[in-house]
Amino acid sequence: MKKVFITSMVVVAMPFMALAQTNVSATATAATTVTLEDPGLVPGDFFYFLDRWGEDIDSFFTFKPESKAHLAIKHAKERAAELDVVLKTKGLTSPEAQQTKEDFNGEIKIAGSVVADEKAKGNDVTALSQEISHEFEISKDMLKEAYRGHHDDLKGEAKDLHEKLKAAINAGDVAAQAAIEADLKNISTEAALTLNEEGDVENNLDAEKQNFENGMGVQQSAESRIANADRTRAQFVRETSVLGMATTSLTVDTLASFDALFVKAKAELNAGDFEAAKNDAEDAESILQDARQNINSQDIESDFFGSDKKEKGKASDGVHGDVMMKGNVDMGTDGALGGDQGTVNQGSNDHLLQLGGKLEGNN
Repeated sequence: MKKVFITSMVVVAMPFMALAQTNVSATATAATTVTLEDPGLVPGDFFYFLDRWGEDIDSFFTFKPESKAHLAIKHAKERAAELDVVLKTKGLTSPEAQQTKEDFNGEIKIAGSVVADEKAKGNDVTALSQEISHEFEISKDMLKEAYRGHHDDLKGEAKDLHEKLKAAINAGDVAAQAAIEADLKNISTEAALTLNEEGDVENNLDAEKQNFENGMGVQQSAESRIANADRTRAQFVRETSVLGMATTSLTVDTLASFDALFVKAKAELNAGDFEAAKNDAEDAESILQDARQNINSQDIESDFFGSDKKEKGKASDGVHGDVMMKGNVDMGTDGALGGDQGTVNQGSNDHLLQLGGKLEGNN
């Protein structure tokens, strides 16, 4: 689902220039693909401070409000590319991952503040708001893609662990089973938290999004919301197709509900009822986001727990047994799957995987 293009680069430690740069390409609504290039130095690298030093110098010598806003968005995209690497190498709960996310949000807030301040001064920020809003949406997609990519990597790890678990069951190695189950539990927990982070991207940046829309004016704001909803629909169609869920009732019903509101929003836009068009476009997009969270919960259940799957194993000493592997994330006090993200049904003392069936004949 993720496309990451690695670019060869020569790094020269010069204190007055940034050592890494991120380029992002995005196409029209139908394509909906962002590219995350290798950012070079990332948080945790010894010379990373030089990278940020160069950015700070660029910001210091940038005076025009328009340039400041664009530079902040550029830096936000860099943070998203860095997060993609940090998640792979250090994991979601690492201090570097948390700081990089906060730095991303900080850059977006800088851009939003520039637009809000210029509008408060009575300056026309319509064009700037439209430009920044477009780049803002791309940067958000990059951040979401970093989280989604990490989730996909965790799925691959879980698949490998399930194979090892089957081998341990067949061998009757109880100690190995317990160790693998613990690893699966940790991975599934991080996967759930990763999806939470992806889902929270919109909420965390809602104030800045409002700043950009206020700068555009009500008509342009409505048009922007409709364009964003259309892009989200294309992403939803692409993702459900990749997951093999394009024809499921959940997908079909979700798209039908979305399309009804989307058509209504476009009609309201054409009729000049911009506020209603904006609200209906936002509601339509929310329908897709809710459905994606539902799909994510099912994705975790099937890929990390092997829910409702019977793994049949035969031990080398003639032991036979059917093994039912199922479970739910034990999030403890985190409650990472609460609310729309899912539910936590398993106590802290339960195993992630309950072995249904017994290994008989093993003394």
